[in-house]
Amino acid sequence: MGQLKWSRWLSAHAPQRPTWVCPRCQREWPCPPARLQLRARAGNRIALAVQMANYLYLAIGDLTISDLDLNPEDLYDRFVGWTRYRPD
Repeated sequence: MGQLKWSRWLSAHAPQRPTWVCPRCQREWPCPPARLQLRARAGNRIALAVQMANYLYLAIGDLTISDLDLNPEDLYDRFVGWTRYRPD
């Protein structure tokens, strides 16, 4: 995919803060298309997990301001848990 097309695709599935919802597909971010893109761009699972832990930190700051009922375990699974290796 060309750099410009890749950039447009990435921005279409970037998180909308402070809600952390994908503006393109209206799912909780990272949505499935964003996960594919994040995995491809990170290069390895460790880099991906570190990057997603940073996003988790930002999201906790944004989401705790709102009146949402947040479960820390669910947030961890949403942002970091999916990066773990799961054998088929």
